[in-house]
Amino acid sequence: MRDAEGKVDDNIAGDFLVVGLTEDDFCSLTPEQVKFYEEKFHRPETFLKMARRMVIVPMSDENVQRQDSPKAQEPKKKKPQETTL
Repeated sequence: MRDAEGKVDDNIAGDFLVVGLTEDDFCSLTPEQVKFYEEKFHRPETFLKMARRMVIVPMSDENVQRQDSPKAQEPKKKKPQETTL
């Protein structure tokens, strides 16, 4: 999360839900808000601690994979190991 000047204000790790807020309850987002937050959080970021600083690097589109995609659900196949006698 960044403040109005673009400085990192807070970190969110893992899944989260963005909702609207009324005086006494949560509410649905407007279509404009949905578009804004989808664009804002479309690309996940990786956090790297370097010395006393936190470096934030956006993930490339190739590394971003939808959780419900068939490729994400397939278990990774192990390569056969070669043995020598």
